Amino acid sequence: MLEALPPVPPAYRGLWERTALERLGPGLLTDDRPARVFWLQTERWHADLRVPEDRPDFGAVDSLEACSDAQLAFIAGQDAFCGLTRVEGAICIWQRLFDLRPLKAPDIGRMELSADRIIEHGVVEAYREEWSLVAGSRDGETTAPGAMAIEPTRDIVLTAGAWRIVVTPRPPAPEWIDPFVPIADCDRATLLWRTAMSVTLYRRDGAGWQAELSTHPWLEGRRIGEMEAVACA
Repeated sequence: MLEALPPVPPAYRGLWERTALERLGPGLLTDDRPARVFWLQTERWHADLRVPEDRPDFGAVDSLEACSDAQLAFIAGQDAFCGLTRVEGAICIWQRLFDLRPLKAPDIGRMELSADRIIEHGVVEAYREEWSLVAGSRDGETTAPGAMAIEPTRDIVLTAGAWRIVVTPRPPAPEWIDPFVPIADCDRATLLWRTAMSVTLYRRDGAGWQAELSTHPWLEGRRIGEMEAVACA
């Protein structure tokens, strides 16, 4: 399936930061809360990370098990996803294969492109988002895993120049799990499963890769060495 998917045009590839959001009607695909929002696009794969600015304090936390139920609920309520992208003319379709907070609406946008800016108009829902190309995200290779490299227990690593997003999928769901149950109705065991997926944005510098933003806050600031990062890819 992956090989049959047409490559995403080069104008889309790189790391993009959302700089504006205008909601024109009700919907699920975009969250009105102020947030840091990044979208990394490769030839076929995408990853999207949206961390609300009202994130509570996680200073004393270094793992999911150390989180309170309220902290787990916050993590589960973030938007972060990864999957395959299909472009048909001005239409962009994001097929979310891994989704921290699964939604019931398809993710489809009508796109206006320039050299370093994209304006996205919602097709299923009425909204307008503006995206700006992040410096350094086209300075080097854009890489993603091949079709046979995707395994349930293996990180998914997408790279665009000096930027990288690492997605850690959840383990297979127990039979009693329903991903669409409202977060407020989840018990602790369900919250721990839902939050087991993490999405982390890294930036490369002279010392390797440093985590800049993550759905798991305690990962931010951590480094992975150059050789370790290459091995993950």
